[in-house]
Amino acid sequence: MSNLDPKWFLKSALFLMLLCDVLLTSVRAEPPAKGGPSRQGSAVAVALAHVEAWSNHDYEKARKLLADDVKVTVATTQPVMSDVNTTGIDDYLRGLKEFAKTVEPGSARVISSVGDERNALIVVTVKAALGPGPKVTLTAARLYSLDENEKIVSERVIFFTAQ
Repeated sequence: MSNLDPKWFLKSALFLMLLCDVLLTSVRAEPPAKGGPSRQGSAVAVALAHVEAWSNHDYEKARKLLADDVKVTVATTQPVMSDVNTTGIDDYLRGLKEFAKTVEPGSARVISSVGDERNALIVVTVKAALGPGPKVTLTAARLYSLDENEKIVSERVIFFTAQ
């Protein structure tokens, strides 16, 4: 027979549940902003609006969030593509549309977001058809920088997909 006090056990279990809830709350995904300012800074709100736009194939809305001289860098360690470096809205949107047409509209899920008034880091997943076979989940970290007009002037994307 054990000498465990049932009250101690219940108190300890409750404490651990509360601790886990606090720890998990700090890493839970935040829902995309719906037109209002973000609690984490305006760059997060702009970045989330951008992800929402392109992942639903709303390229006009995505375009309105970009600075004229926007720069994007995209990289992965997987053999699906080589690194991308573009400057300017037209080149940016050409590449974005080529990628986004493989994305299932409405499939974007924000895993994490953090930022301030000028910088945001978003971790997001989307379902994409990258070739023959079933759609895959693509996970990306998207680092944004905004100019003084709250337009995206720089985006750096690193992604991974499990085959």
